[in-house]
Amino acid sequence: MRRSRLFVTVQFFIGSSKLHSNEDLELILSSTFLADLEYHKTIGSTNDRALQLMQTQELKLPFLVLAETSTASRGRENRKWFSPLGTINQTLIIDADEYGLSMDRTPVVSLLMALSVAETIASLVPEQATQVKWPNDVYVDDRKISGILIERPPKNQNRLAIGIGINVNNSFATASQEFQDKATSLVDSSGEEHSLSRVIVELIKRVESNLQDFKQGRLDLCSTWQQFCFLTGKSIVLIDGARTISGLCLGINSTGAIVIRTEGRETLEIISGSIESFR
Repeated sequence: MRRSRLFVTVQFFIGSSKLHSNEDLELILSSTFLADLEYHKTIGSTNDRALQLMQTQELKLPFLVLAETSTASRGRENRKWFSPLGTINQTLIIDADEYGLSMDRTPVVSLLMALSVAETIASLVPEQATQVKWPNDVYVDDRKISGILIERPPKNQNRLAIGIGINVNNSFATASQEFQDKATSLVDSSGEEHSLSRVIVELIKRVESNLQDFKQGRLDLCSTWQQFCFLTGKSIVLIDGARTISGLCLGINSTGAIVIRTEGRETLEIISGSIESFR
Protein backbone atom coordinates (compact mmCIF):
# COMPACT_ATOMS: atom_id res chain seq x y z
CA MET A 1 0.00 0.00 0.00
CA ARG A 2 1.31 3.45 -0.90
CA ARG A 3 2.14 5.87 1.90
CA SER A 4 1.85 9.63 1.56
CA ARG A 5 4.83 11.83 2.39
CA LEU A 6 2.72 14.80 3.40
CA PHE A 7 -0.62 13.94 4.92
CA VAL A 8 -1.18 14.57 8.60
CA THR A 9 -1.43 11.24 10.40
CA VAL A 10 -3.91 12.14 13.10
CA GLN A 11 -7.47 11.17 13.83
CA PHE A 12 -10.38 13.43 14.66
CA PHE A 13 -13.73 12.60 16.17
CA ILE A 14 -16.99 14.53 16.35
CA GLY A 15 -19.19 12.77 18.88
CA SER A 16 -19.09 9.13 17.84
CA SER A 17 -18.66 9.91 14.14
CA LYS A 18 -15.10 9.58 12.87
CA LEU A 19 -14.20 11.97 10.07
CA HIS A 20 -10.98 11.41 8.09
CA SER A 21 -8.91 8.78 9.94
CA ASN A 22 -5.53 7.45 8.85
CA GLU A 23 -7.36 4.51 7.29
CA ASP A 24 -9.61 6.87 5.32
CA LEU A 25 -6.61 8.72 3.92
CA GLU A 26 -4.86 5.47 3.02
CA LEU A 27 -8.04 4.31 1.25
CA ILE A 28 -8.16 7.51 -0.81
CA LEU A 29 -4.51 7.14 -1.82
CA SER A 30 -4.53 3.42 -2.55
CA SER A 31 -7.81 3.41 -4.48
CA THR A 32 -7.19 6.31 -6.87
CA PHE A 33 -4.64 7.73 -9.29
CA LEU A 34 -3.35 10.17 -6.66
CA ALA A 35 0.43 10.30 -6.18
CA ASP A 36 0.09 12.00 -2.79
CA LEU A 37 -2.17 14.11 -0.60
CA GLU A 38 -2.06 16.63 2.22
CA TYR A 39 -4.72 16.65 4.93
CA HIS A 40 -5.77 19.53 7.19
CA LYS A 41 -8.24 19.58 10.06
CA THR A 42 -8.98 23.23 9.32
CA ILE A 43 -7.72 25.44 6.50
CA GLY A 44 -8.56 28.80 5.02
CA SER A 45 -8.91 27.63 1.43
CA THR A 46 -7.77 24.37 -0.16
CA ASN A 47 -7.34 26.23 -3.45
CA ASP A 48 -5.04 28.81 -1.86
CA ARG A 49 -2.93 26.03 -0.36
CA ALA A 50 -2.86 24.21 -3.70
CA LEU A 51 -1.66 27.35 -5.49
CA GLN A 52 1.21 27.55 -2.99
CA LEU A 53 2.17 23.92 -3.51
CA MET A 54 1.98 24.24 -7.30
CA GLN A 55 5.05 26.47 -7.26
CA THR A 56 7.08 23.45 -6.11
CA GLN A 57 8.56 21.77 -9.18
CA GLU A 58 9.08 18.42 -7.46
CA LEU A 59 5.44 18.10 -6.40
CA LYS A 60 4.19 14.66 -7.37
CA LEU A 61 0.99 14.77 -9.41
CA PRO A 62 -1.92 14.19 -9.23
CA PHE A 63 -1.98 15.70 -5.74
CA LEU A 64 -4.92 16.32 -3.41
CA VAL A 65 -5.32 19.00 -0.74
CA LEU A 66 -8.07 17.83 1.59
CA ALA A 67 -9.58 19.58 4.62
CA GLU A 68 -12.14 18.67 7.25
CA THR A 69 -13.41 22.27 7.31
CA SER A 70 -12.40 25.46 5.54
CA THR A 71 -12.92 28.99 6.80
CA ALA A 72 -12.36 30.97 3.58
CA SER A 73 -13.71 28.80 0.78
CA ARG A 74 -14.55 30.74 -2.35
CA GLY A 75 -16.19 30.12 -5.66
CA ARG A 76 -16.13 31.92 -8.98
CA GLU A 77 -15.83 35.71 -8.78
CA ASN A 78 -14.72 35.35 -5.12
CA ARG A 79 -18.16 34.30 -3.90
CA LYS A 80 -18.03 32.65 -0.49
CA TRP A 81 -18.75 28.92 -0.17
CA PHE A 82 -20.22 27.53 3.05
CA SER A 83 -17.95 24.68 4.27
CA PRO A 84 -19.05 23.28 7.64
CA LEU A 85 -18.32 19.84 9.07
CA GLY A 86 -19.71 17.07 6.90
CA THR A 87 -18.78 18.68 3.58
CA ILE A 88 -16.10 17.63 1.13
CA ASN A 89 -13.48 20.38 0.85
CA GLN A 90 -10.74 19.47 -1.59
CA THR A 91 -8.53 20.72 -4.38
CA LEU A 92 -7.05 18.36 -6.94
CA ILE A 93 -3.83 19.38 -8.67
CA ILE A 94 -3.17 17.87 -12.10
CA ASP A 95 -0.78 18.33 -15.01
CA ALA A 96 -3.00 19.96 -17.63
CA ASP A 97 -0.65 19.11 -20.49
CA GLU A 98 -0.93 15.41 -19.71
CA TYR A 99 -4.62 15.51 -20.63
CA GLY A 100 -4.46 18.02 -23.48
CA LEU A 101 -6.00 20.82 -21.40
CA SER A 102 -4.10 23.88 -22.59
CA MET A 103 -4.96 27.43 -21.44
CA ASP A 104 -7.53 27.93 -24.19
CA ARG A 105 -9.36 24.82 -23.01
CA THR A 106 -9.97 26.00 -19.44
CA PRO A 107 -13.76 26.24 -20.08
CA VAL A 108 -13.70 22.58 -21.11
CA VAL A 109 -12.08 21.73 -17.76
CA SER A 110 -15.10 23.28 -16.04
CA LEU A 111 -17.42 21.03 -18.05
CA LEU A 112 -15.33 17.93 -17.36
CA MET A 113 -15.24 18.52 -13.61
CA ALA A 114 -18.92 19.43 -13.38
CA LEU A 115 -19.77 16.27 -15.30
CA SER A 116 -17.60 14.19 -12.96
CA VAL A 117 -19.27 15.63 -9.85
CA ALA A 118 -22.76 15.26 -11.32
CA GLU A 119 -22.17 11.64 -12.32
CA THR A 120 -20.81 10.84 -8.86
CA ILE A 121 -23.78 12.43 -7.10
CA ALA A 122 -26.28 10.83 -9.49
CA SER A 123 -24.83 7.42 -8.64
CA LEU A 124 -25.36 8.09 -4.92
CA VAL A 125 -28.90 9.51 -5.15
CA PRO A 126 -30.22 7.95 -8.39
CA GLU A 127 -33.82 8.66 -7.46
CA GLN A 128 -33.18 12.42 -7.44
CA ALA A 129 -32.70 14.77 -10.42
CA THR A 130 -29.02 15.78 -10.64
CA GLN A 131 -28.21 18.67 -12.96
CA VAL A 132 -25.46 21.19 -13.71
CA LYS A 133 -25.95 24.95 -13.96
CA TRP A 134 -23.41 26.29 -16.43
CA PRO A 135 -20.55 26.36 -16.06
CA ASN A 136 -20.06 24.12 -13.03
CA ASP A 137 -22.58 24.40 -10.20
CA VAL A 138 -24.21 21.04 -9.47
CA TYR A 139 -27.84 20.89 -8.35
CA VAL A 140 -30.09 18.19 -6.92
CA ASP A 141 -33.82 18.80 -7.21
CA ASP A 142 -33.26 22.47 -8.13
CA ARG A 143 -31.01 23.16 -5.12
CA LYS A 144 -27.26 23.62 -5.13
CA ILE A 145 -25.21 20.76 -3.74
CA SER A 146 -21.73 21.42 -5.15
CA GLY A 147 -19.51 24.22 -6.41
CA ILE A 148 -16.27 24.08 -8.39
CA LEU A 149 -13.41 26.58 -8.75
CA ILE A 150 -10.66 26.05 -11.32
CA GLU A 151 -7.46 28.11 -11.19
CA ARG A 152 -3.98 28.19 -12.69
CA PRO A 153 -0.98 29.67 -10.83
CA PRO A 154 0.88 32.70 -12.25
CA LYS A 155 3.83 30.37 -12.84
CA ASN A 156 3.68 26.68 -13.87
CA GLN A 157 0.48 27.34 -15.80
CA ASN A 158 0.53 23.80 -17.13
CA ARG A 159 -0.80 22.85 -13.68
CA LEU A 160 -4.46 23.09 -12.71
CA ALA A 161 -6.01 23.55 -9.27
CA ILE A 162 -9.50 22.04 -9.28
CA GLY A 163 -11.37 23.00 -6.13
CA ILE A 164 -14.51 20.98 -5.37
CA GLY A 165 -16.93 21.47 -2.51
CA ILE A 166 -19.81 19.04 -1.97
CA ASN A 167 -22.50 19.10 0.71
CA VAL A 168 -22.53 15.53 2.03
CA ASN A 169 -23.51 15.04 5.69
CA ASN A 170 -24.25 18.68 6.55
CA SER A 171 -28.04 18.70 6.70
CA PHE A 172 -30.02 21.83 5.90
CA ALA A 173 -33.08 20.51 7.76
CA THR A 174 -32.71 23.05 10.57
CA ALA A 175 -31.43 25.89 8.38
CA SER A 176 -33.51 28.93 7.49
CA GLN A 177 -36.12 28.51 4.80
CA GLU A 178 -33.99 30.64 2.49
CA PHE A 179 -31.11 28.15 2.76
CA GLN A 180 -33.42 25.16 2.43
CA ASP A 181 -34.84 26.60 -0.78
CA LYS A 182 -31.40 27.19 -2.29
CA ALA A 183 -29.15 24.39 -1.04
CA THR A 184 -29.20 20.70 -0.24
CA SER A 185 -26.87 17.86 0.72
CA LEU A 186 -26.52 14.15 0.10
CA VAL A 187 -27.88 13.35 3.55
CA ASP A 188 -30.95 15.50 2.89
CA SER A 189 -31.50 13.92 -0.53
CA SER A 190 -30.95 10.29 0.47
CA GLY A 191 -32.03 10.31 4.13
CA GLU A 192 -28.78 8.69 5.24
CA GLU A 193 -25.20 9.70 5.96
CA HIS A 194 -22.40 8.84 3.57
CA SER A 195 -18.75 7.95 4.13
CA LEU A 196 -16.81 11.06 3.11
CA SER A 197 -13.76 9.04 2.12
CA ARG A 198 -15.76 6.72 -0.12
CA VAL A 199 -17.50 9.65 -1.81
CA ILE A 200 -14.06 11.19 -2.42
CA VAL A 201 -12.77 7.92 -3.87
CA GLU A 202 -15.73 7.62 -6.24
CA LEU A 203 -15.36 11.25 -7.27
CA ILE A 204 -11.63 11.01 -7.99
CA LYS A 205 -12.13 7.78 -9.92
CA ARG A 206 -14.79 9.52 -12.02
CA VAL A 207 -12.49 12.50 -12.62
CA GLU A 208 -9.67 10.22 -13.73
CA SER A 209 -11.94 8.24 -16.04
CA ASN A 210 -13.34 11.35 -17.70
CA LEU A 211 -9.89 12.91 -18.08
CA GLN A 212 -8.57 9.77 -19.74
CA ASP A 213 -11.63 9.38 -21.97
CA PHE A 214 -11.37 13.03 -23.03
CA LYS A 215 -7.65 12.66 -23.76
CA GLN A 216 -8.26 9.55 -25.88
CA GLY A 217 -11.23 11.08 -27.73
CA ARG A 218 -13.67 8.57 -26.24
CA LEU A 219 -15.85 11.14 -24.45
CA ASP A 220 -18.50 13.13 -26.32
CA LEU A 221 -18.40 15.85 -23.69
CA CYS A 222 -21.04 18.09 -25.22
CA SER A 223 -23.62 15.32 -25.63
CA THR A 224 -22.94 13.74 -22.23
CA TRP A 225 -22.94 17.07 -20.37
CA GLN A 226 -26.14 18.10 -22.13
CA GLN A 227 -27.97 15.30 -20.31
CA PHE A 228 -27.32 17.15 -17.03
CA CYS A 229 -27.78 20.73 -18.31
CA PHE A 230 -30.00 22.56 -15.83
CA LEU A 231 -30.56 25.67 -17.96
CA THR A 232 -31.57 24.19 -21.31
CA GLY A 233 -34.99 25.55 -22.25
CA LYS A 234 -34.96 28.16 -19.48
CA SER A 235 -35.07 31.93 -19.88
CA ILE A 236 -31.85 33.29 -18.40
CA VAL A 237 -30.06 36.55 -17.71
CA LEU A 238 -26.27 36.39 -18.09
CA ILE A 239 -23.70 39.04 -17.17
CA ASP A 240 -20.63 39.00 -19.41
CA GLY A 241 -18.39 41.88 -18.40
CA ALA A 242 -20.30 45.05 -19.22
CA ARG A 243 -22.95 43.14 -21.20
CA THR A 244 -26.26 41.88 -19.89
CA ILE A 245 -27.70 39.17 -22.13
CA SER A 246 -31.25 37.88 -21.85
CA GLY A 247 -32.66 34.97 -23.79
CA LEU A 248 -33.43 31.30 -24.05
CA CYS A 249 -30.68 28.82 -23.18
CA LEU A 250 -30.20 26.26 -25.96
CA GLY A 251 -27.55 24.29 -24.08
CA ILE A 252 -23.78 24.23 -24.43
CA ASN A 253 -21.39 23.55 -27.31
CA SER A 254 -18.18 21.54 -27.59
CA THR A 255 -15.97 24.49 -26.59
CA GLY A 256 -17.77 24.87 -23.26
CA ALA A 257 -19.73 27.95 -24.32
CA ILE A 258 -23.35 28.45 -23.33
CA VAL A 259 -25.62 28.99 -26.33
CA ILE A 260 -28.31 31.64 -25.98
CA ARG A 261 -31.04 32.74 -28.37
CA THR A 262 -31.75 36.36 -27.51
CA GLU A 263 -35.08 38.10 -27.58
CA GLY A 264 -33.98 39.58 -30.92
CA ARG A 265 -33.56 36.02 -32.29
CA GLU A 266 -29.76 36.29 -32.37
CA THR A 267 -27.84 33.16 -31.37
CA LEU A 268 -24.85 33.87 -29.13
CA GLU A 269 -22.13 31.55 -27.82
CA ILE A 270 -20.77 32.89 -24.53
CA ILE A 271 -17.56 31.37 -23.19
CA SER A 272 -17.57 33.08 -19.77
CA GLY A 273 -19.96 35.00 -17.57
CA SER A 274 -22.29 34.76 -14.61
CA ILE A 275 -25.89 33.53 -14.63
CA GLU A 276 -27.80 36.17 -12.69
CA SER A 277 -31.27 34.65 -12.94
CA PHE A 278 -33.21 31.89 -14.66
CA ARG A 279 -36.80 30.69 -14.87
